[in-house]
Amino acid sequence: LFQENQDVAWLDKIDRRYAWIKRQLVDYEEKYGRMFPLEWCMTERIAVDFCHITRTELAKIMRTRAKEIEVKLLLFAIQRTTNFEGLLAKRFSGSTLSDVVVKKAESPLASTNPFLEDETTPETEEATMEKSDIEKPQRPKVLDNPFHGIISKCFEPHLYVYIESQDRNLSELIDRFVGDFKAQGPPKPNVDEGGAVLPSCADLFVYYKKCMVQCSQLSTGEPMIALTTIFQKYLREYAWKILSGNLPK
Repeated sequence: LFQENQDVAWLDKIDRRYAWIKRQLVDYEEKYGRMFPLEWCMTERIAVDFCHITRTELAKIMRTRAKEIEVKLLLFAIQRTTNFEGLLAKRFSGSTLSDVVVKKAESPLASTNPFLEDETTPETEEATMEKSDIEKPQRPKVLDNPFHGIISKCFEPHLYVYIESQDRNLSELIDRFVGDFKAQGPPKPNVDEGGAVLPSCADLFVYYKKCMVQCSQLSTGEPMIALTTIFQKYLREYAWKILSGNLPK
């Protein structure tokens, strides 16, 4: 099922993988859900195992067919995958993702010296206060999504496709700004605001903001750094082609 040589295994049909596991989990719970203790979290374990296998298989097929990955296809697959990871977070607690057991700290042995029972010092009082603060019940930290990246991490090596697409889009955007400036001329200065403002400047930074938001949803690692390099490149081009190139001589 979903082998590399099958058409259904490619990214454009990634929805079928997630639809299949949903059906399997529902079928399992109906037939075998009562056979195992709830604390074993068998349904979650099956889902997590599926995620690990899917991530490995997707990474393998994307390496083999890397030249076929287009930006729209990549974003489609990432969106469907992150939606599925969000669905897992709503359905499961994520308790099976880590088997680390935290041991309770052993309390110190009580003193048997009768002369120390009623003796208190500022140091011991401070230690007692700190201990009582530590022992106060604290609200547990809420994880956004413990399943985030369990599958979608496999797309990160291929996000260069997205970065290259933004490079081309910004190049076209700068060319359009240059054409508009030549056709319309410089904007008239506004006395109240203290000078003229180029509309293309605001458009450029709005586009930058959208790119950063989108990229942060995909990755905050190397792809984000690569995107900032692209931003620097086109800020220089904007300054040279539109600002410096049109200053009065």
